[in-house]
Amino acid sequence: MNKLKMYALYVIFRKEVFDYINNYWILFMAFFLFFVNFVLFTFSSFYSLDKHVVDGRSLLLSLIHLQMYIIPLSSLILSYDSILRERELGTLDLFFSYPFNYTDFLIGKWFGYCFIFIISFILGFFPILYFLYDIDISFFDIIIFLLNCIWLSMIFNFLGIFISVKIKDRTFVILTSMLLWIFFIFIYDLLFVSLIITTNGVLPYKFVSVFLLFNPVEIFRIISIIYLIPGDASDIFGLNVEVLSVYVLLFSMFLWIFIPFFLIFLFKNKINYK
Repeated sequence: MNKLKMYALYVIFRKEVFDYINNYWILFMAFFLFFVNFVLFTFSSFYSLDKHVVDGRSLLLSLIHLQMYIIPLSSLILSYDSILRERELGTLDLFFSYPFNYTDFLIGKWFGYCFIFIISFILGFFPILYFLYDIDISFFDIIIFLLNCIWLSMIFNFLGIFISVKIKDRTFVILTSMLLWIFFIFIYDLLFVSLIITTNGVLPYKFVSVFLLFNPVEIFRIISIIYLIPGDASDIFGLNVEVLSVYVLLFSMFLWIFIPFFLIFLFKNKINYK
């Protein structure tokens, strides 16, 4: 990668980061993440007031599912108008008057949004790490969980950018982003359950496992449960986790990171920035 391309990525990256620092989005999201996680740890029904003992398994399941809802939604909110906003403000033509191509522009924005979310997530999640230590979660497992959360945000950040590129109407962009979130969070699970019920649970484990890998949210849930609650994945999903080895999961994560770049090159001749 030549110096000009690196500089282009840096300029776009810096522009996005400082824009969201100036409008306090990072602080707002950090406070929101801290608040919802703090409420979960201190006032949920899983906290026993008489013994002052946290039911670790239930609490961790709630924590995992809470991140499943919050991270994709906040990532889409962060990135859904990335191109749309530039188009409405008239700055899109200004950007392309400089020696930037579309890949520099989109990847620079993606890196910027990923960095913004990472900072917000760390600021919001760091204060409650004490609670995880309190229920005997190892430092390594916590790091894996945090990296897993960051990976999930990277996927949905780019999906939001891609929606903003392809759709010009703000109302339709918001609607599409919400439908995408609803599909991956709720509808996909309903399809999974319907498939199991329809076949009376006789589908091969490998087929069910592969079906789950087509949803990044499910990959996030599987990895989080495997590391934070070892041995519970089979009970929760009703499948043999040995089919989903660590290598299969890592390869699936790599594919979901590769997909955004593939979409960029696939639709590069169909993108209209005007």
